[in-house]
Amino acid sequence: MSRRAFQSFVCFLSIGLAGCEHRDQQFELEARTVFGLMNMLRWYESDNPGVQVTNLSQLFWGLNRDYPYAWDKQFRMFGKDAGFRNSFFERYVFFPAGITNSHFDGQLVFMNAQPYPEARGGMERTVVFKAAGGYYRRTLGEERVQQLFKDAGIDEPRPLEMPPPPPAPLDTKYSPSFVARVRGFVLGILQANGLSAPTAWAVWRGLAVLFPLLFLVILIWNWQRIRPRRLP
Repeated sequence: MSRRAFQSFVCFLSIGLAGCEHRDQQFELEARTVFGLMNMLRWYESDNPGVQVTNLSQLFWGLNRDYPYAWDKQFRMFGKDAGFRNSFFERYVFFPAGITNSHFDGQLVFMNAQPYPEARGGMERTVVFKAAGGYYRRTLGEERVQQLFKDAGIDEPRPLEMPPPPPAPLDTKYSPSFVARVRGFVLGILQANGLSAPTAWAVWRGLAVLFPLLFLVILIWNWQRIRPRRLP
């Protein structure tokens, strides 16, 4: 292997090595986002006692919050599984007041408008409910979610169609790292070729482990070639 080819290979493998840093799967991002929304509900409730939240835009504007450009950008990296089309506010739907279910200890509050891929390869949704003065979350497979609607005797809630948000101010735009952009590009290619989101993530993780190992093997091989040899 020539020196130039080796240097090019090292640069390519460095991308894979950098890919070993933190990697968000969708269900991980989902959990953090829902926890953030639950905290916002607590704040809204303390400022507006007795007022029921019926959609996300009401929650954000009621707390004088800007549009969540960072969440919008992060979820759009998952392509068709982003969970919304025009606006992040379409991603979650709220239940009518007073809806309960035997699988929950309190009143149902909101859930994903669309299912998203879970770690084991199926589809699930996060359901948030209120009990004992607090908000809690639980994930359910899509079949159980559909059964929930039947048990409650309600049609599946649909999100309000929202217009696209205005352009983000320059100082609030979410700018993913180079590694995140590469990861999103690779995941997009894998899913475009028929792989499910969990399988695509598994392939990416495998590549992220394989690249450093190949880099180490090539490094040792080249070091063995170029190191001075002792004369007998």
